Amino acid sequence: MAKQFIRSKETYGYRRIWYCLMKQGFTYCQETVRRLMTSMGLKVTLYSSKSHYHSYRGHMGKTAPNLSTSAI
Repeated sequence: MAKQFIRSKETYGYRRIWYCLMKQGFTYCQETVRRLMTSMGLKVTLYSSKSHYHSYRGHMGKTAPNLSTSAI
């Protein structure tokens, strides 16, 4: 399993590794492959560092004073 992961240049997740094992004749369920990969420290890091949209730009411009209490 680790050889297949390294051979894929660390881009195969547990589903693709599971499929490769199925083609080789091993009959493990996907959850077992996922647990084994987690315990062995095999994790795809290439695609997981996507940046997310952040609309917050901090304090911009001037804030008008609150005149609702002094207008009455």
